[in-house]
Amino acid sequence: MKSPDNGQKRKCKRLFGGFFLLGFFLLGLFGTAKKELLTQEPIQIFSDNHLSLYNVDKNALILDGYDPVALSRSRNIEKGIPELSVTHKGLLFYFSSKANMRRFNRDKERYIPQYGGWCTYHMSLGFRRKIDIQFSTVNEKNLYNFSGLIPQLQFLDNKEALLERAEIAWKLFQQQRKNENQSKFDSSMEPEFDGNDNDQ
Repeated sequence: MKSPDNGQKRKCKRLFGGFFLLGFFLLGLFGTAKKELLTQEPIQIFSDNHLSLYNVDKNALILDGYDPVALSRSRNIEKGIPELSVTHKGLLFYFSSKANMRRFNRDKERYIPQYGGWCTYHMSLGFRRKIDIQFSTVNEKNLYNFSGLIPQLQFLDNKEALLERAEIAWKLFQQQRKNENQSKFDSSMEPEFDGNDNDQ
């Protein structure tokens, strides 16, 4: 068997070097994009269809009607009732007691589930999945929900990395929704054409 000549060896080296530089360049771009996403201010979306971002029912009820304060403060799973409800940023919250409803009103942002009430683990993978209310975790006063035991254990085993990825994915979902809303708004502002050419 003949060994490759020097010309072939040089060609292989150049090809390998080119792939290496391309990979290094793409890695740098990803790092820059990640840094920009993490340092951006949260995107506020208050359009008619912004609720499609969130894990809610047709009435905009989040957490399947369970009390977010009970989940956050005492890790108790308590079903709220319609008579004790608060609407905040278009989301409907139910509470199991007046005391919990007052606590929520004093510090709403603390009790809003992270990432729209979707499974935190699956958000870190870049997609949304419904939760099982039995599996919730409070980390630094933030409420995180999961679709099951294994996703929750994955989170507890690697919080920092998973939260970083989930934060990026959530901001991308928000940006996508914002862009869709802007496109619909731009379309609605376009003049309608009635089929008649008035220019003579």
